[in-house]
Amino acid sequence: MAKKGGGGGLATAPKNVIIRASAGSGKTYQLTNRLLALLFAGTPIESILATTFSRKAAGEILDRLMSRLAKAAQDSQQCEELSKATGVSVTPQECLAMLRKIIKYFHHVQIRTLDSFFVRAAQALNFELGLWPDWQIDEGAETERTNRIILAEILHQRDRVRQWMQFLFKGQAVRTITTQLRDIIAAYYENVFLEAEPTAWQAVPKRPTLSSSELTNVLAQLRKLSGRDYSTSLLDALKADLERASSENWEEFLKRGIAAKVAVGENRYKRVEIPPELKIAYQPLVDHAKAVIVNRLVEQTLATYELLHEFHQHYTAAIRERGILRFSDVARLLRDYVQTTGSAGLSLWQRRLGWRIRHLLLDEFQDTSTVQWAVLAPFAEEICRSQDGSFFCVGDVKQSIYGWRGSEPEIFARIESELPEVDVQNLDITWRSSPVIVDVVNDVFSTLTENPVITRGDNLPFWRRAAETWVSRFSTHHTMRVEYPGYCCVVVRQKAGQSEEDQTNDEDVTLEDPILVKWIEEVYQASSKPTIGVLVRKNAAIDPIVAALRGAGFEVSQEGRNPVTTAVSVQLVLNVLRIADHPGDTAAAFRLGHSPLASLLGWDEFPRWDKPTRLERSVETSRRLRERLLDEGYGKVIREFADAISEHTPREEHLWLEKLVELAHAYDEQRTLRADDFIKWLEHQQVADPQLTRIRVMTIHGAKGLQFDAVFLPDLDEPVGRRTGQLVYTRPAPGKPIDWVFRGLNQELIKAKVFESDLVERYYAFQQRCVEEDFSLLYVAMTRAIHGLYIFVSPAGSGRSGPPKTLASIVWNGLRTDPPQTPGDILFEHGQRDWFKRCPSNVSPPPAEQETSPVLSHMRTRLGRLRRSTPWRTPHELEGTGLSADVVLRFQPVQSLARGSVWHMWFSRIRWLDQQGVPPPEELRKTLAPYPELSQTFETLYGEFLEMLSRPQVKLALSLAEYQAVPLPANNPSANNLPTQGAGELTHPRWEVFLEQPFVVDVSGTFCRGQFDRIVVLFDGDQPIAADVIDFKTDDITTDQREARVDFYRPQLIMYREAAARWLHVPEERVSARLVFTQLGEVIRVV
Repeated sequence: MAKKGGGGGLATAPKNVIIRASAGSGKTYQLTNRLLALLFAGTPIESILATTFSRKAAGEILDRLMSRLAKAAQDSQQCEELSKATGVSVTPQECLAMLRKIIKYFHHVQIRTLDSFFVRAAQALNFELGLWPDWQIDEGAETERTNRIILAEILHQRDRVRQWMQFLFKGQAVRTITTQLRDIIAAYYENVFLEAEPTAWQAVPKRPTLSSSELTNVLAQLRKLSGRDYSTSLLDALKADLERASSENWEEFLKRGIAAKVAVGENRYKRVEIPPELKIAYQPLVDHAKAVIVNRLVEQTLATYELLHEFHQHYTAAIRERGILRFSDVARLLRDYVQTTGSAGLSLWQRRLGWRIRHLLLDEFQDTSTVQWAVLAPFAEEICRSQDGSFFCVGDVKQSIYGWRGSEPEIFARIESELPEVDVQNLDITWRSSPVIVDVVNDVFSTLTENPVITRGDNLPFWRRAAETWVSRFSTHHTMRVEYPGYCCVVVRQKAGQSEEDQTNDEDVTLEDPILVKWIEEVYQASSKPTIGVLVRKNAAIDPIVAALRGAGFEVSQEGRNPVTTAVSVQLVLNVLRIADHPGDTAAAFRLGHSPLASLLGWDEFPRWDKPTRLERSVETSRRLRERLLDEGYGKVIREFADAISEHTPREEHLWLEKLVELAHAYDEQRTLRADDFIKWLEHQQVADPQLTRIRVMTIHGAKGLQFDAVFLPDLDEPVGRRTGQLVYTRPAPGKPIDWVFRGLNQELIKAKVFESDLVERYYAFQQRCVEEDFSLLYVAMTRAIHGLYIFVSPAGSGRSGPPKTLASIVWNGLRTDPPQTPGDILFEHGQRDWFKRCPSNVSPPPAEQETSPVLSHMRTRLGRLRRSTPWRTPHELEGTGLSADVVLRFQPVQSLARGSVWHMWFSRIRWLDQQGVPPPEELRKTLAPYPELSQTFETLYGEFLEMLSRPQVKLALSLAEYQAVPLPANNPSANNLPTQGAGELTHPRWEVFLEQPFVVDVSGTFCRGQFDRIVVLFDGDQPIAADVIDFKTDDITTDQREARVDFYRPQLIMYREAAARWLHVPEERVSARLVFTQLGEVIRVV
């Protein structure tokens, strides 16, 4: 059982501690205290594992550990404070010695994220987990590409997709099929499908319904009753009910009229008694309507399962084929391993790691997922029971905001009773916020159960349950920063598309709000230079706020790893790619035709062209661009357009252009025939804003662990809780597999008593967790503030039956203000509005930037890789170097290019043609998923592929016999395709072929990155001796065109030769490079 305790020095604290730490109460400080105490007690560094949720948090813990030791080593007072905090008496000399020890054995320091710890463990247990030798972690890009390919394969099953869509979206308006299915997979595959028992999807059985004849009879009985002498209101309602029933509009049938009253067991309709015979006649129809609705949801649930199961089948095959895993995949593999092997598995795990974990420190535990805890729990239980180990866990259930990512805050509450001999400590004193901020937080959250948003009469029971549960975890906060000035206000924001004078209460709210900008300006101009955090709920809200602030002249950094594509200049360059794929895109053409890029495209006369001319020139430009992208690569082409636009863009956007070109070069090794694929890929390549300014705009999730002098919250108007229509799921206990899954319920239908009580209670439990998480989101947002908290709310709508169910409404109702009406009004104030005048300057002004003229010539040297890094090149950049435009800018039809890409892929799958033969047709057919336009032509493609393989030169180039035919060593460089001059006698020669082999090598101070289609290496034992690089070219050329094409590819083959020599550490003269023109049937040695 847990032993309740207080604070105190770590020297006297129990060895197993759980700390419930509120916002700003010093979680990291407490964890580093524990780390230091263990280290000074002589604990081996490698036996301590400290984990946290993010890389940033892990870095902060390590930084805090090292800086506290460094300060204590230099300052006796700091050393005394460290001794007091850790409960271990130390001297400055001992602190210095400990600092040196950590640095010396830094490779043994285990302060890391859970993901990195799990990956390290999986690498040690490769065989036991059934992993392939060369697996890699993918953090998004490759997984997204794999998912797109899988979805394309699924969509080819048209009958099944049609059936799924019929069940999943009955009666609902949908966007594209691809978008709908992709959203379902993204939302439910990982957090629901992989966590649920298969039987969970069948937990709700179907109900019996009336047959067609029975339904006809029931309706006939009701029609007879419409001739009775009932009141006018009853007859009108009966007529309307019959119309809804006849059209099978069962949801409306149960929500309105007499049926709605019969459904809930009421006897009156509009104060008129419902006759008994009418109730009896209605009952079978009401029961039928309820059954139809439940059965529809059952079918939707099963259809969702079938879709996710189909995706799972494809996904498990795809990740093995591609050799990639996500962090979550690794965690599940380890969970299954520890649950299967028990203590023996743990022992093997630790032996493989090379150390034994005896001290486990867990930070931000409320964000731990059920899968992660299933892996860690055996360690924690073993450590808590042992005499020589210790367990330390710190977290705050009130800050659990990652439920959508699988976190389970209830685990935090349960471990107090599940782990033996743990001491629970509470920290509710903040070292961050001013008294004003703490007062407002206390006012909003301590009275949450009494808030009018919660006590609305039309609320279902889960609202009050959520509030009661959340408040039970909340204690009145206090602050150590009693001297800090502070201010909080609630301000009515402006509506979209109107000025402050002429707006009404029925327009949507915009985040480009001049009222918000005005308040930020007031704080920003303070001489104390306070830091400002503008926090929003979703990434989509960041861009308009950043645009408004930059438009007002502020320097702003947008964070949360937003994609490069948010920059206006980048979007303009991407319009060029949109024309490449969609020459009929009139919007993209219009933007380009009126931009500085028009002259580069040859579109100077665009404004004077008529529509047919614009389309004709767009098609011509599309052909030219597609050809250049394939021949020269995205990096080279995009560099040219970035150069052209640079002198017309603000200086701060030059960094985004640099990133765009850098990412374009990285994409070249995986480029496809579609420019759209690059744009989609780019949207997932997220990079941090390179500028760090005093104003930072980010999501509330991204602000976790941060603090700001002033916090602005302009985005609290979204409804609280989960929306109807989504999956609802429950677990029998925290950390257990999901045992019940069902399609989201309609609250009006719940009130109509359509569903069984057990189903409704599970729905309540699920929605309760969602509402609690939104309360936590508001708590996290408000507690990021040190001095100033500025909350913006929308004007109240007209005709509402109660306060809106939003976080903004919870705030202004919790602070007992009047409903918001006029934009600009201050509903609530507390503290001193000029607080920033009472603060010392705590932020150094950003260094002044040197004025530079945006000259076009400077951009070429700055773009590509950033100047701070080593230059990079790819072999594809060298194709066509020095050739005339008529050779480079050749055109081939899109269909021909697709066929060539498929053949190229197939050639790269052949190891030794004379040994293993050709891959089976079913394997090759799977590769057509990215090319749906070729799906019906497989037999033709395959037949032509076999014909190419039968050509003598091609067949010989892919055969082991060619390399074995010439005696070794071959001192004549042209004797065969593995020149071995100077190699001496070979005692154990062997040949090995590498397919699609990636490489990164340093060639004359420039990093060369690429991929060999095929490279055959001659080894003497394990020592590389020579190599033959083969590059497949599927160009449809004639014999007369051959020499020109060889000259075109020669620079690329020369770089391949240099790269192979450095990759294998052999002289260049022992590497040959050959072109295989597959359609021509010729193999030509280039170097």
